[in-house]
Amino acid sequence: MLRKVLLLLILSALTLSPVAHAGWFSNAKKAAQARVAQVKAEAARAVSRINAARIAAEKAAQAARENTARIAKARAAKIKALRVAAAKAARAAKAKAVRIAKAKAARIKAARIAAANAAKAAAAKAARIAAAAAVAKQEATKNYLVNKFGVNFDFIDEGDYGPLKVLANLVTPPAANNPVNAQLEKEMSFMNFNKNPGNHNDKFNPKGYHQWQVVTLDGATTGAQCADGSDYQFLVKRSALSSNMVVFFEAGGGCWDHGTCSNSSGGFTNAGLVGGQEGAPEVLGVSTDKLGIRAAKLASLTTASIQPGFLPKYQNWTRVFLPYCTQDIHLGMEDGDITYYENQEEQTGDSVDVRHGGMSVQGSVLTWLKDNLEQPGQLLVTGQSAGGFASELLYHPYRLALNPKKGYMLNDAGPIMPAIQGEDAYEHPSQFAHETVTAAWNVMPYLEWLEDQSASYAHFDPENMGSISNFLASRWHNDRFVLAAAQKDNVIAGFSYNTFFSDIYEEDSLAARDELRDELRLADMDRKRAQLDGIDNYGYFMPGYRPFMGGHVLTFPFIYSSTTNEDDDQDITDSIHNLMSSRGDVRESWEYDLAGDLAGRHYRKVIDDCINYYFDFSGGGRSSGDVFLHADGEDTNWGEIITDVIKGDTCIKLGAGPISIQGAIGNFLPDF
Repeated sequence: MLRKVLLLLILSALTLSPVAHAGWFSNAKKAAQARVAQVKAEAARAVSRINAARIAAEKAAQAARENTARIAKARAAKIKALRVAAAKAARAAKAKAVRIAKAKAARIKAARIAAANAAKAAAAKAARIAAAAAVAKQEATKNYLVNKFGVNFDFIDEGDYGPLKVLANLVTPPAANNPVNAQLEKEMSFMNFNKNPGNHNDKFNPKGYHQWQVVTLDGATTGAQCADGSDYQFLVKRSALSSNMVVFFEAGGGCWDHGTCSNSSGGFTNAGLVGGQEGAPEVLGVSTDKLGIRAAKLASLTTASIQPGFLPKYQNWTRVFLPYCTQDIHLGMEDGDITYYENQEEQTGDSVDVRHGGMSVQGSVLTWLKDNLEQPGQLLVTGQSAGGFASELLYHPYRLALNPKKGYMLNDAGPIMPAIQGEDAYEHPSQFAHETVTAAWNVMPYLEWLEDQSASYAHFDPENMGSISNFLASRWHNDRFVLAAAQKDNVIAGFSYNTFFSDIYEEDSLAARDELRDELRLADMDRKRAQLDGIDNYGYFMPGYRPFMGGHVLTFPFIYSSTTNEDDDQDITDSIHNLMSSRGDVRESWEYDLAGDLAGRHYRKVIDDCINYYFDFSGGGRSSGDVFLHADGEDTNWGEIITDVIKGDTCIKLGAGPISIQGAIGNFLPDF
């Protein structure tokens, strides 16, 4: 627009005169200036209007924003209010639902409680009915079993069976459940666990309860052979009333050279000590080796049930009687026969062949027991004389292999004296016997195994055999042990000292020999007592003396009253009851008045008087110490002596009339 005006003005000026031009230009200039001023004014007004519009727009925008914010805030407040209301409603609904659920749960719980109470009431009623029926059945079973076996089920101990189980056992004997395994063979590597071949008839009847059965082992296969090479046999009296077991080692001396083995009266054949005697014993009118082996088991309170009024804890346990026939206190480790010559160094003169294979017997017996009988809950290992030594020396392997929960040991007349080899002979007089038999019977591998086993316990020293007592009591600290031995035991004194002390075997007087043996024996017993005094679970019963068998063996039935320790009025049966009680320390009973026993105060009862007087009168008590010496022209035959006692011949010889042990035995034929 401004351009057009200027253009017109220029054109107009071109048509005017100079004067006119000057005036025109002046006017035009004024007009232009006026117009410029007008335009500027208009522009200023326009700018003013624009600014005003902008301000107005900004105000409008601010107002719009504020309005929007108010709207948003209001909306947010509304939303918040709605949310709060919704939350309140949700909480109310949830609370209502919880109340409803709780009420429902309470009703369900009440219903369940009611149902449970009803079920309990029904179960209790059913249990009462079943219990009444069971009691009736059990009482009927008990009555049947009491009438059949004469047992009392009022006290059931570890390993014993209840009446119903006993009845089931009679129909289906418990299966063997404790076989030899690789772990046992590895742990007891010194022992061969050999079993009979499959076609061998061992003659055992699993259902032959409560009767003694003779079990035979195949010697060629198992290695279980006697000194004469005959197959080993042993006795088992299985109980239907208990899994618990008594293992008994028979007595019978021992031998280790030509002089001892050619003159030993101990067991060499599979008939054992008594059955193996020349002529075999006559028992109840019958004379056979088989009856001889059966008669021998009547020689101990632990294997015979013929002692009136004596009811030990083990009376209903399975009993295993191991006859003695290897002349090595049941633990020799020779593989074959040994030939003993009169002159051993030159191997000349008379000779005798002996097989000292006691350990092979033990391995086969243990294998048989584990293959044929159930694992015992409790185990008593015991024996007399040579068997007494075995009960202690073999306790550890039997305890490991049979693995009962409770164990007991009764060593009758087999004291293993503390005797350190190489020390003073009169301070440790039993060392020579220990050293000699260890070599003769090749038992050092076993003794070294025992030493290894004692690594974490009281140490067993193969050169101090008496340390076995400390080891056993430490290793089996919950088991109970008893040594029963007369202080004056002529038989063990004879075996221990006669052939090792020249002042004894060169002495001509029996009384002097007896005195020399007593000096060594009584000192040995003092040391053994001192050793056991320090062991809580190993006790002792050590009366003074009785003439029967020269003070040897204390568990012989019928004459046990002469074992009484007059200091505390305890006899061997009291010691056995204490051993088996499992309560408190094992009793220690030592008789201080030995002189009283030597004077004859043991004469108390008819049978005791008769038998002890017979040994006293005949001199058999004192001369029994002359083992292997031939001082009186002949050896004492212990098999014949035991047979005489069993038959009552000793009493008959003294005119005791009808009073005899044989008559008592006749009342207990099932035990025979």
